[in-house]
Amino acid sequence: MRLLARLLLTLLRLALLAGLVYALVAVAWNDLLNRREVFAITLGDRERPDGARCGAPGTALELVELPGLPGNDVVVAGGPNAISSDAWPSFQPSLPWSKNSERHLLFDESCFHGSPPIGLAPARNDLGCTGDDCFRFREIDGYNWMDLAIIAATDCQPSSLGCLGPLVLPGHVSLTVIRKCHDIGFSGAVHVLSSDNGARFVMHATASGRPDISGPALPGGWSLSTVTLDEPLAVAPQGDACYHFILRDNLGQSYHQFAFRDTVYVTGEDL
Repeated sequence: MRLLARLLLTLLRLALLAGLVYALVAVAWNDLLNRREVFAITLGDRERPDGARCGAPGTALELVELPGLPGNDVVVAGGPNAISSDAWPSFQPSLPWSKNSERHLLFDESCFHGSPPIGLAPARNDLGCTGDDCFRFREIDGYNWMDLAIIAATDCQPSSLGCLGPLVLPGHVSLTVIRKCHDIGFSGAVHVLSSDNGARFVMHATASGRPDISGPALPGGWSLSTVTLDEPLAVAPQGDACYHFILRDNLGQSYHQFAFRDTVYVTGEDL
């Protein structure tokens, strides 16, 4: 009975996520399209603040808030009573929270500046914070969590019908615009996804733990290949609000955008 109850609860969460993610997040996306001059950001590197948490990437135990109830926050286990890796598999978060999809990280270096800015405010590290003062913590279901990212908008290419929450259908890619004050670094062989108009994305995580460059069914004109870097590749957050642009293919492989068509990113249509 307990297993059946968990299954029903999981199905309910998936149904809620599927029904809300494009009904509610689309509202935020359309709002951004109507405020291009506000959303447009000039690309450029950011300086790492004092107290940034840097080192080798570890396992991230993350929760994602269902969109619109009331926000689109992502939190990660952190603080004096953070959930353990042993407790994580049986943990079932209460609504409006859901576990983030499983990800095996491919980058070599991770440097987390601080919790993301709220709204369109500048990042907190631009206001002179240091150390733990740059991070926001909260309690959810008896555990401590650190504010990791804010989902600003989502899109699906070439059709919105090709994405259903974390599920991406063959021939499509999903785009998520997030605010996350986080540097990542790559070296050696990397897997690069190229769009039909020259934008490029580096694979940073897989669902299976084994990168697959031949299996994804990509949109027309897109390609995926392995490249050996001559020097390390750093992907930094863009603008005062710490934007990153994340793609996901139909195999659950995730990518960070590192090369843009222009010096300014405006809409998903200009990807």
